[in-house]
Amino acid sequence: MLLRNVVRIDYFKCAGPRQPISRSKHQSINKTISVSAEPGVVFKGYSEPVVGTYPENRFNFRLTYLNLPLVVNYFPVKRLGFSMGTELNYLISTQVDGDNNQFVLNYLHRFEIAGLAGVQYKIAKRWTLGGRYTHGITPVQKISIADVEGIPDSELARRNRTGQVFVRYVLN
Repeated sequence: MLLRNVVRIDYFKCAGPRQPISRSKHQSINKTISVSAEPGVVFKGYSEPVVGTYPENRFNFRLTYLNLPLVVNYFPVKRLGFSMGTELNYLISTQVDGDNNQFVLNYLHRFEIAGLAGVQYKIAKRWTLGGRYTHGITPVQKISIADVEGIPDSELARRNRTGQVFVRYVLN
């Protein structure tokens, strides 16, 4: 069994680029399957129009999470791998247009569970290129929608969805 430390440099494009900070611990089960835990801090966000403005103005929301992806990696061939797993997230701060915003933090659910799937390719012994998609299983926000008389008649649930492209370097 092999334990490795990994440094990951990722690029997110969710209402602006942000680089997450994370470490990985990998445990090989056999030659083709490994499991990993990748604790870190990730940045997510979205842009939303301001109703009633012309031209349309937008609020840019940035969400900072403590993050723990738990991943199963499968390498059917030597260099090509596929990943699946779950991601546990805890919201630690929010910003709207660059300013800290406690109101938004109180308006969102702090804990999130997401599913993930990805692909990776080992370009050299210590270097890997990859991509990953995560989709929230639990909503980060629920909004009640009312009819014209103000009576709630439905609910909208927002979930985080992120795409990730990464370059990974194995330290040891």
